[in-house]
Amino acid sequence: MMVLPAFALLGATAFLGSASLRLRGLAASLLAAYLLAAAEVVGLTLALSPFHAVAAPGYVAGEALVGAVVLLVWHRLGRPLPSRPALERRMLARHPLLLTLGLVVGLTLLFELFLAVVAPPNNWDSMTYHLARAAA
Repeated sequence: MMVLPAFALLGATAFLGSASLRLRGLAASLLAAYLLAAAEVVGLTLALSPFHAVAAPGYVAGEALVGAVVLLVWHRLGRPLPSRPALERRMLARHPLLLTLGLVVGLTLLFELFLAVVAPPNNWDSMTYHLARAAA
């Protein structure tokens, strides 16, 4: 159950770190958050590995430390927030196909999330090796 706080801390530090960069545009902020999250995971793994602490408690402790540093930097920079995209309703009214595409993509992502949560793994690898080892 320690994985959920670690993921929450990872997301918060990546969000605050990207906001501290004061990038223009949502895409740049999201890309920076993604890169910071990946760098945190790799960096923590490299830092925890010599101590054989690569596990959920080690990640939570490391994320708490990284989160405290990022929170301090974010606060000293004046608590900046990432810029939000300006979406005009008139633009959506002029381009209904764009709105339809957005709805289809959103519904598809929701369906994929539903399948990932509800459906058990049923490919060759999980059926022949991983599940057999877990049951042994």
